[in-house]
Amino acid sequence: MRKAIPFLFVMMMLMQIMALVITPVSANTEGRGGSSDDYFVSGITVSNASAVNDWIQPDGSILKYIEVGDVVDIEVEVKRGGSALQGTSAIVTVEVVHPIGFIVNTTSWSTTPMLGGQSFSDSFSWYAMVAHSFLNVTSNELQGGFIIRATVTSELDDRNENDILEQSLPVAAAQDNIEGESEGVPTVGQSIMFPGRYPANGGGATSRGIWQSDNGDSVKGSTHMKHANDGADYPSGAHDRLIYGHRGTSNWQCNPGAYLDGDLSNNAYGSMAVCKNQFVSAAYVSAQVHVQTWGVMGAGDYVALEFWRNNGGPGNELTHNFSEDLPATGAGQWSNISWDPSELLGGHSYSYGLLFHSDTSGAASGMHVDDYVLFAVEKVPEFTLDIDCGAAEDGYTTPPNGVLSMHCSANVGHNGDTAVFFGLSGTGKTTLSSDPNRKLIGDDEHGWSADKVFNFEGGCYAKTIDLSAKKEPQIYNAIKFGAILENIGFEEDGCTPNYSDITKTQNTRVSYPIHHIDNIMLPSSGDAPKNIFFLTADAFGVLPPISKLSRNQAMYQFISGYTAKVAGTEAGVTEPQTAFSACFGAPFLPLHPARYAEMLGNKMDEGNVNIWLINTGWSGGEYGTGSRIKLKYTRAMITAALTGKLDDVEYNCHEVFGLNFPTSCPDVPNELLNARNTWADKDAYD
Repeated sequence: MRKAIPFLFVMMMLMQIMALVITPVSANTEGRGGSSDDYFVSGITVSNASAVNDWIQPDGSILKYIEVGDVVDIEVEVKRGGSALQGTSAIVTVEVVHPIGFIVNTTSWSTTPMLGGQSFSDSFSWYAMVAHSFLNVTSNELQGGFIIRATVTSELDDRNENDILEQSLPVAAAQDNIEGESEGVPTVGQSIMFPGRYPANGGGATSRGIWQSDNGDSVKGSTHMKHANDGADYPSGAHDRLIYGHRGTSNWQCNPGAYLDGDLSNNAYGSMAVCKNQFVSAAYVSAQVHVQTWGVMGAGDYVALEFWRNNGGPGNELTHNFSEDLPATGAGQWSNISWDPSELLGGHSYSYGLLFHSDTSGAASGMHVDDYVLFAVEKVPEFTLDIDCGAAEDGYTTPPNGVLSMHCSANVGHNGDTAVFFGLSGTGKTTLSSDPNRKLIGDDEHGWSADKVFNFEGGCYAKTIDLSAKKEPQIYNAIKFGAILENIGFEEDGCTPNYSDITKTQNTRVSYPIHHIDNIMLPSSGDAPKNIFFLTADAFGVLPPISKLSRNQAMYQFISGYTAKVAGTEAGVTEPQTAFSACFGAPFLPLHPARYAEMLGNKMDEGNVNIWLINTGWSGGEYGTGSRIKLKYTRAMITAALTGKLDDVEYNCHEVFGLNFPTSCPDVPNELLNARNTWADKDAYD
C-alpha cells in the first residue's frame, strides 16, 4: 500500500495540471467558433480617382496601374471566419515591396475586435517614387510593378494559407489621358501634352500647329486629340508634335530634369513657360510606349510615337510609325499602338510624345489619339544588392557573362568597323576617339561581349587646356548648355571661356552628355573591334609614334600599361612622370590584371584584331628638350591604320624594344616615324 500512495499522488497531480491546461483551451475554442475560425486577408484596393488607371490584359482581366509621382490610398480588408461570439482583434501588416525584394514601405494597425463573420478595413497613403512596369508589346500584357503584401496575424489563428495576400501595382514613367483643351490652362508643374509645330529639318517651334481636341468617343476622359479640323483633311507640309511637358513658373523655371522650350512658349502659348519633360534613358533598364488610335493617313504621311533630342531634326529622333501596327480606320475603333525602343535609346536624354508629319502631296482625315503611357523599369541604386567580397569564393573571380570591362574610348567608321582606344588621362583617349569621320560610341568606360562593344557611361570628360575649334572641333562644339566646365578662366568680358588660362590648374576640364557630340552611334554600341590602339605619352621621346604589335607584345603592353603622368592630370604633377597602370586603368579593375589580359588575348584570337601602340608623347628629345607630337600627325597615323593604308608598307624593327614601325605613312613626315631620326643628338638617344 505504501508503494501505491506515491503513485496515486503523482497521478492526481498530473490530472490537476491537465485540467488547468485543458480548461482555457476549451474556452478559447468556444470563443473561436470551433474549427472553422479563421482570420484572412480578403482584399486589397488601390484607389484615387485621379491617379489609378485600368489596363485590360489579353485575357480580359483588369490590372490597376499608376504613374510615378502619384499618391494612392491602399486599403486592406481582413475578415474573421467562423461563428465566434467573442470579439478578438488581429494585427494587419502591409508592405510595399520592390520586385527585387527591397521593402520600401511598412505600415501596420490593429483591427477592432471582430466576431465570426465580421470584417475590418483600414488604409494608408503611399507615394510612388520609382517607375517599375513592363509592357509586352507583342501581346500587350502589362507586367512588373511594386508588390503590395498584406498579412494578418492572430494568436487564435492556426490556419496560415490565407493569412497573406499579394497584389502587383505597375508604376508607369509617364501617363496622359490626352484631354487637350478640355484640361484648360495647366497649373504650374502640371504635366500634359503640349501641341507645337516645328521645322522638319530641326529647330525651334514656330506655332501651336494643328493638334486639337475632339469631343467624340474617347478611351480615357471626355476628349482626345486629332490633327485635322472638323470635316476637313489635315494640312500638308506639317511637322507637328504633341510634347509631354509641364507648365513652368512665372520666371520660366522648370522642374528638375526638364528643359524650357522658349520658342514654343513664346510662339504658341503667349509667353507661358512650357517645359519639356525629359526621359533620361540611362536611368532606366527598359522602356515601352503605348497609345490608342484610329484613322486614315495619306501616302507619304504618318503619325508616330517619338523620342527626340537636340534640335529634333533628322538623326536626332526615334520614331515608331502607327502604320506598322495596322490601326483600325473606322471612327471609334480604337487600336493599340505599342513600341519597345529600349535598345535604341543609348543612354541619352529625350523629349517625347507624338509626331504628325505630312508632305506636300495628298492628305486625308488623319488619326485620332488617346491614352498615352510610357512604361519603364527605373534603376534604383539604393536597392542594389551587395556581394560580400571579403574572400575570393564570395565574389567574382572572372568577369560575369564573359564581358571584358575596359577603360577605353570607342568609335565606328562608315563601314561599321569599330576601333577601341586604351589610355590613361592625358594620352589623347577622348580627343582621338572624337573623329568627325567616325561615330563616337563612348569616351571612357566600355564592355566587350561576344560580338559587341558597348558604352555604359553616357558622357564625356575632356581636357580643355588650349582647346580650339580648329584642333578639336567636336569637343569644342560640345560645350553648350548642359556641359560643365571645371577650373576654367574667362576672357575680359567675363562670359567667354579662356581655355589657355591655367592660373588655377592645368587640369582644366569639361564634362558633357554624349549627345552633345553630333556624330555619335545610336544606340551606343558597335561590332567587335577590328583595331585596338594603346595610347602612351612617352615622356622620354624614345618610342616610335606608331608600332604594330604582335599578340605577345600586345599582352605585355596591356599588362604594363606604360605611360607618363602629364601636368594637369593629377594634383602635384607639374612635369611628366613615368607611370605604369595595368590594363591602362588599374584603379577601375576589381580583379587581377591577368584575368583581363587573358580575356583580351582570347578576343584578339577570335576576331583577328590589329593592335597598335601609339606614342602621343614626345619626339626629338625627352620632355624639356623635344616637343609633343603634333595632333594632326597622330590623327593621320590612326586614320592610315584604320583604312588599311599601313597594311602593305615596309616596316622596321626597333633594335631595343623590338617594335615594328612603318617607314612611311600618308600625311606624316617619314623622319617622324623613326624616333631616333628626330633627335639631333643621336648619341643621347642611344
